[in-house]
Amino acid sequence: MIRVLTCDDSSLSRMILTKVLEAEGDIKVVGQAANGFEAVPRIQEHKPDVVTMDIDMPGPNGLETIERIMHTCPVPILVVTGERLGPETDLGFRAIQLGALDFMAKPSIGDEGSMARLRAQVRALAGTPVFLHTEDREAASKTGRQHSMPDAPPFSLVAIASGTGGPKSVATILQSLPANFGAPVVIVQQMPDKFSGAYAKYLQSLTQLRVTMVEAMPHECLPGEVLLPGSDSHLYFPRRGVVVGMHSEPYAGHRPSATVLLRSIAETYGSDAVGILLSGTGDDGIEGLAAMRSTGALTLAEAPSSAAIGETPAAALKSGAASRALPAQMIANCLVSAMAAMSSKTTAPPSDASLAGLVDEI
Repeated sequence: MIRVLTCDDSSLSRMILTKVLEAEGDIKVVGQAANGFEAVPRIQEHKPDVVTMDIDMPGPNGLETIERIMHTCPVPILVVTGERLGPETDLGFRAIQLGALDFMAKPSIGDEGSMARLRAQVRALAGTPVFLHTEDREAASKTGRQHSMPDAPPFSLVAIASGTGGPKSVATILQSLPANFGAPVVIVQQMPDKFSGAYAKYLQSLTQLRVTMVEAMPHECLPGEVLLPGSDSHLYFPRRGVVVGMHSEPYAGHRPSATVLLRSIAETYGSDAVGILLSGTGDDGIEGLAAMRSTGALTLAEAPSSAAIGETPAAALKSGAASRALPAQMIANCLVSAMAAMSSKTTAPPSDASLAGLVDEI
């Protein structure tokens, strides 16, 4: 039985959520909080597996409450709200940055699809290891060498695949890359398409790099640019330095598909790229990461022990698609250190072995 606590100032919403969550018998709502003040003591009392969190509440709002929970009694949090989530706001991603694992709109009674999605997401997040957010832990995660960036890149492209819980790790990496980072960074983040514009705005607020959404027209990749898929399309590299948005059929149930992106990079860049697989569930991206590794590219997975959800990176490591695992901050340090060290040399782009040596040193 999965134990859930709901935090929402609307008694009607709490009643609806309870009915929806308990509909199939494997989820039990064990407690309720009507505001942020009640949330922490109720969590400490009931010890739920998952907390559903509204955003707009009197007193501490949902964001403030998430931060308070993660600093006192960490638990997997799913933001479930009917307000202020949509293509024009980054509130959902701000919630993830503070410690929530995912967000979604409140389900409507009668909409079987939205009700089933809520239950599925609660099941997916239950039991996910979460950690106390303290300044000491944050400082410890940022240890490692950092370097200023010269102009010439040691690799031509960085590709990142990210799933549930991954936006926080993506933010950690991008915040560490300087404005003159010498390679494009292309990202596939699994999320509902209606949030893709909000995600781009959220990332732009965090990074010095230029964030660009790629549509159907071919786009020339430039150093210091972050590339995201446009509306409901795959990202694909038909040749080096050029990426397009491709509205073809979903691959293994995903559009955009991380595997479609990473396989195209393997074919066009070979060893001259870095592939990174972050927090998530399922296997999207593992096949593509394996294709990149087979060409000699360096392939990294977020350390499952530090990822918000370690299922996908753990599977990538077990299958051999990822050559090694690092926490998100150390992945960023690796990219910065590799570029700083290698760009001072007038040699060809580095091999997996040369970059791997820098990983080991860090």
